[in-house]
Amino acid sequence: MMARAIQENYALYDGFIICHGTDTLAYSAAALSYLIQNADKPIILTGAQQPISNEITDAKKNLRDSVICALDPGSRGVMVVFGGHVIAGTRAKKNKTISYDAFASVNFPELALVQGDRLVRYVPSPWPTGPVEFGRAMNPRVFLLKLIPGMDPGMIRRSSACTTASSWRASAWAASRSGSWTPLPRGWATTSRPTRCSS
Repeated sequence: MMARAIQENYALYDGFIICHGTDTLAYSAAALSYLIQNADKPIILTGAQQPISNEITDAKKNLRDSVICALDPGSRGVMVVFGGHVIAGTRAKKNKTISYDAFASVNFPELALVQGDRLVRYVPSPWPTGPVEFGRAMNPRVFLLKLIPGMDPGMIRRSSACTTASSWRASAWAASRSGSWTPLPRGWATTSRPTRCSS
């Protein structure tokens, strides 16, 4: 819905600021980053830990910082602006539930920092490699399995079997760090036998 609204109004505006709830803001930013490719305009998501109607709130500052970021001629693509930090849409993660400094950039430096009325840029926004492209198809039938020490290997077999049985279109396995798990036997990754996936 957000991607469609941006697509329908892309030619009418120089940039977009989306006010979003913080619990799922990072997910939306990542999704928009993949749905909108080669954007030559800023697409900014922001939110607040305290409602804008409260006497003490971070909403006004975050909105103001977003405008400052959007007005910068070097701003392009999907970004999260929160607590003065400018984070690439694919790298934002909410780490804190109460602090105004709620979001961090994962495995990538922050793009910029908003200081007062100016934007201090650390990483330049890449130039588009072609015209802007909008995608609309997102498949919700993807299973994510987070691998943890001591996990029953049967769960990995089960996720593979259920993927083959068409309960999911794909399954992804996430390990905690590189080198923390060894590749699985080939037979675990795919199977041709139909499997009933029950709870």
